[in-house]
Amino acid sequence: MNQADYQVFQRQLTGFFNLIKKSALRYHQETRVTLTTGSGQPDESDGLPEIRPT
Repeated sequence: MNQADYQVFQRQLTGFFNLIKKSALRYHQETRVTLTTGSGQPDESDGLPEIRPT
């Protein structure tokens, strides 16, 4: 594994973790809104985007 490969791998890993953080944050906000308003049914889906290999 040379330096260029490692940089690409690191960039993909960073993007992946950022995606998880954004999804978790959005899910947390939606949950908090649902709890405070008390309206709406919980969503069946987990609200996470599909992770497609690039």
